[in-house]
Amino acid sequence: MKFFVDNYDLNAAISTATKALTAKSAVNILEGIYVDASEGKLHVKCSDLSLQIETEIPATIEEEGVIVFPGRIFADIIRKLPNDLVDISVEGTTAYIKCGRINTTIQCFDAQEYPEMAPMYMSEGINISQNKLKSMIRQTKFSASVDESKGILNGILVEVKDNNLTMVALDGYRLAIRKEQISGSTLVERAVIPPKALNEMANILEDSDEPVKMHLSMANAMIDLGHTKLLTRLLEGEYIKYSQILPKEYEIRVKVNRQEFYESIDRASLLARENKNNLVKFSFENDYLHITANNEIGKINEDVPVQIMGGSIDISFNSKFIIDILKNLDDDELYLDLTKNISPCVFRGIRGDEFYYLVLPIRPSLA
Repeated sequence: MKFFVDNYDLNAAISTATKALTAKSAVNILEGIYVDASEGKLHVKCSDLSLQIETEIPATIEEEGVIVFPGRIFADIIRKLPNDLVDISVEGTTAYIKCGRINTTIQCFDAQEYPEMAPMYMSEGINISQNKLKSMIRQTKFSASVDESKGILNGILVEVKDNNLTMVALDGYRLAIRKEQISGSTLVERAVIPPKALNEMANILEDSDEPVKMHLSMANAMIDLGHTKLLTRLLEGEYIKYSQILPKEYEIRVKVNRQEFYESIDRASLLARENKNNLVKFSFENDYLHITANNEIGKINEDVPVQIMGGSIDISFNSKFIIDILKNLDDDELYLDLTKNISPCVFRGIRGDEFYYLVLPIRPSLA
């Protein structure tokens, strides 16, 4: 095996693939970087058998072959080389790396011992722009549970139905729903994607209108950017029938400026975070939202102009839950739909139904 490759390209490929590299595995070879030099390209892959990322870059191949480099040391060596042409040759399981006046020799793994994830049945797939998919992940993942005992609620539900892609996350205290129109599959599909895979999806997606293809199957999900593919196993189990817990009506609708609301509650959270519930009290009355937070150190009060349609209401929330919504949205204005001080608050867009957030209040007895 022998090839020449630009070190800038090689570093970029390693940086992408190693997002799936396991730090410590019972199977030592999974701590390595799988490299296949063939057909004028270098195919770089890492996997922990639940998440796999592979990418390809152009290279000059003198002798085709496959090898698994020791992951961290190989990545560190390549990262510290100058941006120049790198000459890599492999004899048996010994790799010789040359770049300018630098010569390095490292011992590798036999690629035949590298375990593969089960191949994925390739559905027709759906097409969506990279920036939209990235936005959907960003605007839902914070509502997924971080409590590992909650199992399937650690992931995000992905649904394909009626030319819409929907992502849903909930943790028992809040719920996030995000929709986008798509082209491609007309099948009804559902999958729950693990949190690590979602984070790495967001990391490799670009802020671009360029399309990405997503494939879903019974056991796996894949996003395909052409030069890079991410394959993940799905979480097992039945996801909560979330549509059954959505409020059917509201008594009070409040129109708020998102940025003003965010800045006000962000200030109030400085004192709220000293309490175990990050508690902030809201009073909606006479087209003002009165925000209050206090602790043993001090107290903060602030009035925010809003438009109230309906009566007045006093209600308390965990400030972190509200901030997570407001800082991840881009809309200038939002609706808050309320019923009682023990009923959920719903955040909606002024136009359309691209997003829907539900937050449970803190009961008055705990406020």
